Amino acid sequence: MSVQYLLPGFEPNLHNDEKCMKINPKCDVDSDCNEYPNHRCIHGNCRCDVNYKPNPITSVCEMFTCTADKECQMFYDMDRRCDQTSGKCVCDRDSYENQKNGRKSEPRGTGAMKHGFSRDTSSLPITKGIT
Repeated sequence: MSVQYLLPGFEPNLHNDEKCMKINPKCDVDSDCNEYPNHRCIHGNCRCDVNYKPNPITSVCEMFTCTADKECQMFYDMDRRCDQTSGKCVCDRDSYENQKNGRKSEPRGTGAMKHGFSRDTSSLPITKGIT
């Protein structure tokens, strides 16, 4: 395993053995992400749209057809499952697609908050150093 350093402006790519990739640009609304194809503004960062995931080498968001729930659960959008009939990622039945937050699936009413936790990891610090 090689040693890799996280530089300012980079984060681990969870789809490529945590090799470094550019951090998603900051945004306030979806249109702030227009220069990045297939991105939406989710929790203040341009991230891959629903049914897109970063290419493990280029980090460009590419469309995919899902076959299992885990393919739809990005670290910033955990309330999705795979509709195996259509091959599309859809919100869990207890979630809704929040149009004001990049179509991210969010718990309805009490959802995850009923248990005292949230799946939003956008505010977690990025660890700098050796990975």
